[in-house]
Amino acid sequence: MEIGIHLSLGIAVYALLDEYNVRDGLTYTLLIVGLLWLTLDAIFERVLKIARPLQLPLQFASGIFVFINSVYLVANLDMNAIPAMISFGVYTIFFIAYARYRKNALLGYLASYYLPLSILALLEYLHQDRWLLPQIIVAVLYYGISFLVGKEEKQVEWRKMLERSSLILGTLVALSAPLENSGLVASFPVAVTATLFAIHAFRNKNVWFGFPANAFYLMSYFMILSNFEVDQPQFFSVVAAALGMLMHYLLVRSENESKTAAFITGMLSQLVLLSTTYFQMVSEEEFIYFVVLFFQAIAVLVYGIITRSRSLVITPIIFLVVSVLTITFGLLEGLGTLILIGCSGIFLILFGIGALLLRERFSTLREKLDDWNA
Repeated sequence: MEIGIHLSLGIAVYALLDEYNVRDGLTYTLLIVGLLWLTLDAIFERVLKIARPLQLPLQFASGIFVFINSVYLVANLDMNAIPAMISFGVYTIFFIAYARYRKNALLGYLASYYLPLSILALLEYLHQDRWLLPQIIVAVLYYGISFLVGKEEKQVEWRKMLERSSLILGTLVALSAPLENSGLVASFPVAVTATLFAIHAFRNKNVWFGFPANAFYLMSYFMILSNFEVDQPQFFSVVAAALGMLMHYLLVRSENESKTAAFITGMLSQLVLLSTTYFQMVSEEEFIYFVVLFFQAIAVLVYGIITRSRSLVITPIIFLVVSVLTITFGLLEGLGTLILIGCSGIFLILFGIGALLLRERFSTLREKLDDWNA
C-alpha cells in the first residue's frame, strides 16, 4: 500500500507538470517527488505504529532522486540557473527542517551545502562572476551560528556540523580564489578562511589547525605580492619562515606536543629563510646579503636558545660558517692569502684561549643541553 501511494504521487506529479508544459519538468519532478517521498515517510513513521519493511528502500530512492537532480543541475548550471536556484533553495529549507525532525546533525550538512549552491545559481542567473565574497560570508555565518548553539551534550554534534561546514566551505572558497579575476580583493576571502581556522584552533585547543591557518595566511600574502608584481625572494621567504617559527612554537608549547612535527616545522622554516638569502648572496655576489643572512641566523639562533631546540641552534651556526667561507674565498678573493691565514690563526688562538678559560662552564652547558629538544 505504502509503495503504491508513493508511485501514484510520483506519476501524478510528472503528469501534472507535463500537462501544463512546465519547462524543466523532469528537474521539478525529481525535486518534488524526492522531497514528497521523504515527507510521507516522516508522516507514516509518526502515524503508523507498525513495522515498515519498505521504509529504507523508499528513503534510498528519495535520496537517489535528490542526488541525480543535484548533479544534473550543477553540471548544467549555466543553462539551468533558475531551476537550480529554486531547487537548491528548496533543498536548503527542507533539509534544515528534516534534520531537526530526525534530530540528525549529519542531515544538516546537506542544508549547509545546498545554500552555497543556491547562491552560485543566483550569481549565474545574474551573470556575476564574483563568487568569493558571498560564499565566504556564508562560511563566516555558519561559524558564527555555532557560537549560539548550546553546550549541552545533545547539541555538540550540531555545533561540530556548523564548524566543519564553515571550514570546508572556507577551504573551497580559498582554493578557488586564484580563479576569480578580481585582483587584490581575491586575497581577502583567503585571509578570512585562515582566520576561521585560527579561531577554531584556539576554540578547540588543537594546535594542528594552525597548519591550515598559517598556510592560508601565507597564500593570501603571496597573492598580495603577486598582485603588486613583487619578485624579491626575501619578501616571500621571511614571512613564510616567520609563520613556520610560530607554528614551531605552538607545537612545542602545546599539551599534545609532537617532537617530530616540531622538528620538521622548525627545520623547514629556517632552511627556507637562510637558504634563500644564501643563494641570493652567491648568485648576485652582493655583500648586503651576507649582512642580512648574519642577522637572520642570529635571530634564529636566539629563538633556538629560548625554545631550547638543538636544530635551531646548530643550523644557523652552520649557515654562518658556510657564508663566511663563501664570502672569504669568493667575494673577497682579491685579498692576500697571508691576511686570510693570519685572520684564521688569530681566530683559532682566541677560540682556544676562550675554551680553556671557560672549560668548566662548557661542561655545565653540555649537561644542560642534554635535555634539549631536537
